[in-house]
Order: sequence, then structure tokens, then C-alpha cells
Amino acid sequence: MATAFTATPSGIILPNMRVTIDGTAMGLTKGGIEIACTTEWLKVTSDQYGRTPLQMFNLGDDVSIKFALHEFSYANLNRALGKTSTLRSTGGTAVGLGGLFAAAKVGTTVAVALLFHPLDEDDASLVDDVNVWKAILMRCEPIKYGPDQEQVLAMEWGVIADTSMTAGKMLIDFGLAAA
Repeated sequence: MATAFTATPSGIILPNMRVTIDGTAMGLTKGGIEIACTTEWLKVTSDQYGRTPLQMFNLGDDVSIKFALHEFSYANLNRALGKTSTLRSTGGTAVGLGGLFAAAKVGTTVAVALLFHPLDEDDASLVDDVNVWKAILMRCEPIKYGPDQEQVLAMEWGVIADTSMTAGKMLIDFGLAAA
């Protein structure tokens, strides 16, 4: 017996998103958002069956998010780079990078919330929001300076579990506002 399928073409084209990092509105994205999830499995085998798995255990999920900010400025650069950067005010506002947490166990102390909201939806509508409870900046693409260069800041964030959230929603929640 065949399973009935109802097409929903309204969900084919995804909307443009704006980004909020740790509660600060960061502006528009360039090139969309990429969410990757890899699950690590322990395959239990026995000599009798060779390499054929008899059972598999989930060892955890590794989730990352890549996106590029199209409207970044030095005023919000310290938010865009997570809590691994510092804002200093001596001689004006400037951002410094590096060395803050080298060789330290930082875990959740540098994690920030990421919220992606479609531009074409009212702020009260949460149905298509992507909420990442805790993320840590893992990598930043080079920032190019030049007369013919757009100012785009491309980043990759690693997601860590927020154990205070409901099971199954500890990494990312689709369609729920930030807590």
C-alpha cells in the first residue's frame, strides 16, 4: 500500500533571515544559513558476524552553523565574534582579538544564543525561527578590505547542549522564541 503525499510548495523557497547574537540584532545574512549535524555511532559487532553491526549506540551529535553577516560593523563586531573578543574604550571604541581564553576550560561561559528570524514574517510569528540556545564561535573567514569588496563576515559556530531545555531540543529549536 502506498503512502499518500501532499505537496507543500510554500516551503520550497526559504526566506531571507536576520540574525540576533546574544540578544543583539546583527542585521542581514548573505548566502543563507547552513546547519550541519553529524551523529557519532558506536557499532557493536561480534566475531560470529564480522563487521556487521548487531547494535548501534548513539554517542552524541555534533552540530555546527555557518552563516555570513552582510551588515557587520566594528560597533557590533565583538558580538559577532562571540565572547572570544573584547571591547575596549581607551582612545575610542575598538575590538581586540585573541588570547582571552587560551588553554582554559571555558565551556558554557563563552556560549551565546543565536536566533534567526525570517525577514518576511512579523516579529510576533515564531513559526520559522531557528533558535540555537548555546553556540561558540569556532571559525571566522578572512575579512577582506578593498575598494571592490563587500563587507561580509562569514563564521562557523559550534553548538553545545543546553541541558536545561527539553530532551530532543537541547541543541536547536525550530519555531520557538529565545528563552
